[in-house]
Amino acid sequence: MEMNRERAMAIFIGVIMVLSMAGFAMNSSTITTSQGQTPQISNIVEKPLTPEETVFVLRTGRIIIRDYYAEEPAYMNVLTSLAGKFERYIVLEKVKVESNQTSKFEIIGKTGEIKDLGNYTITEESAMDLFCEYAILQPKECLLRSM
Repeated sequence: MEMNRERAMAIFIGVIMVLSMAGFAMNSSTITTSQGQTPQISNIVEKPLTPEETVFVLRTGRIIIRDYYAEEPAYMNVLTSLAGKFERYIVLEKVKVESNQTSKFEIIGKTGEIKDLGNYTITEESAMDLFCEYAILQPKECLLRSM
């Protein structure tokens, strides 16, 4: 009786392992657009990302810093530098809008939640703090900051 219980548990664990591998394979499969192409997205984008591109970026483990501005803000150099330094971790979506349109500054990270950064003061230190807080995959620089 005890042997049958152990055998049943081993089979159950084996099935769970196979299903989890299948789920991982399906989840990490290549994303294609409605035109059947795999998106190629650089780390600095000067146009609005489509919903498909946004999902692709988030599924690859990167975060999106989204800045829609009428006049280029003073902090843009800080964000561009951060995106260049951590190109495998960040996509900077910067889009110039008409002066009569609303500017917005936000970050999309770990859970896909969009955090409005509104009037957030951007310095090199605060940009790094934001990045490390919202990054799904964290580079060693973030891990060393917490020590």
